[in-house]
Amino acid sequence: MAFNELKDSAVLHKPGLHKWVRDGIFFFLDGNGPNWVATDKHGALILDSIDGNRSVNEIARIYCEAFRVDTAKSWMHVRQFLREAIIRKIVLERAAVTTKYAGRDAFLKPERI
Repeated sequence: MAFNELKDSAVLHKPGLHKWVRDGIFFFLDGNGPNWVATDKHGALILDSIDGNRSVNEIARIYCEAFRVDTAKSWMHVRQFLREAIIRKIVLERAAVTTKYAGRDAFLKPERI
């Protein structure tokens, strides 16, 4: 999904992410792939709000209320975060199909010695 195609009505998904916090930084790890993200409380709220039922518009409203920012700023922050998260496959268009993690070797191919 390209950023320009992200509609307010889009319902997004995320893989089964493990979350923990250290020194105010929120970490989310995809246990089924070599994928993780570290973010502040703003990004954590966005990721926590993605449940496979809420639309982008609903997530922006939650963000707006939580951080007491105007609607335009909320919309911009949420869409910008989602754009980066979609590119990095932390946020998905469809529900993730869970498979057993095949290890880093399945994702990394040596190019030279």
